[in-house]
Amino acid sequence: MSLKSFATPLTIASFITSAATGLLMFFGVKAGLVVPVHEWVSILFVAGGILHVVANGRATLAHLRRPVGATLACVCTVVAVAAVLPSRGGANPHHVLRQSMDALLDTDIQGVAALTKRPEREVKEGLARAGFTAPDGAASLRAIAKASGRPPLELLAAALPEARPEGR
Repeated sequence: MSLKSFATPLTIASFITSAATGLLMFFGVKAGLVVPVHEWVSILFVAGGILHVVANGRATLAHLRRPVGATLACVCTVVAVAAVLPSRGGANPHHVLRQSMDALLDTDIQGVAALTKRPEREVKEGLARAGFTAPDGAASLRAIAKASGRPPLELLAAALPEARPEGR
């Protein structure tokens, strides 16, 4: 099997899957396996793209020497670099979300009770119903999750009150 006969179908198939899941995510559909499939297939797409460029090196260079190819390559490179730089308008929302989650996971049950305006007993009961064992003392949520052998996000879901639709 030649490199071209493998690289081109891999690139096409992974593009179709990545494009479909990317569009679903763009329109807010992130249920089921949409996000992990998109992430993993994107890696296959990159691999297929690299193999495709290697297999078609002369043709790729010919396209990049033309004004349209050179312009598109430059624009895409600038967009990719800009995507990883901090925004000028403020903090990166993903970074802020991560910092907030880390701060919450480093909080103890008493702190969660205060943040959610619920009695400490209610927070502990929610954790117990979800199968988490809250030790006595001021253990952080992260420590409780680790001691329970469970992911921290599962613990957060159990510790925080259930979201209610607006207006209720």
